[in-house]
Amino acid sequence: MRVLVTGGTGHAGSYIIPELIAAGHEVTGLARSDTAAAALSAQGAKVRLGSLEDLDGLKDAAADSDGVIHVAHRQDLLPSGGIDAVAAAELPIMLAYGEALAGTGKPLVAAGSIGSAGNLGRPATEEDPALPSGEEHKGTLRVRNVVERAVIGLAEQGVRSSIACQYLPGGPLSSAKRNKVATSRMCTALHRFAPSPG
Repeated sequence: MRVLVTGGTGHAGSYIIPELIAAGHEVTGLARSDTAAAALSAQGAKVRLGSLEDLDGLKDAAADSDGVIHVAHRQDLLPSGGIDAVAAAELPIMLAYGEALAGTGKPLVAAGSIGSAGNLGRPATEEDPALPSGEEHKGTLRVRNVVERAVIGLAEQGVRSSIACQYLPGGPLSSAKRNKVATSRMCTALHRFAPSPG
């Protein structure tokens, strides 16, 4: 299976790519710099130069793949706009993937935030739906729920879409173990929605 991975040099992505390759998949990583391209190549991935700002390029890359794992985000927006700006930039990316993958039955697995389900009086789980977000949630992780709801909504357009919730910092796991948990969730979601290679 040909898999496009965004964020392949980041915390979770650098674990996801080797796991996919070990499972027999052909992985292409999106790289916005020569440094990122070299890191992706060193992991055994093919490289596609581009950026999250280039929606047409993302559509082309998604259409050329058999599935997409999206773990990238616009870190450059955090200092000036916080999570609100990151979520606002991510929504059009998800919609672009949806346009490219509509009607194909190809999988789209996007990173989610298990802490965004709201105040439930108990820890949130992956079974909890992303709640609607509004003005009162600005500056909180819940503002990103619009992205998660959009990804899940792509199923109505024939995309095998899913959110794999990442383990948030501050818990009992080390950074390396958190990344392994995220990797496992992403790859499991991809494999659940797609046939094995070969």
